[in-house]
Amino acid sequence: MHLTSCGWLQQALRDLWGKKWTGLLITFQRISTV
Repeated sequence: MHLTSCGWLQQALRDLWGKKWTGLLITFQRISTV
């Protein structure tokens, strides 16, 4: 499976985006728990 630089960039962006949303969800859960 060959990843082009563009495909790799997309994957990295998707990973960063997912982590960002996960962090926001965790933060939101903490706020609503308090």
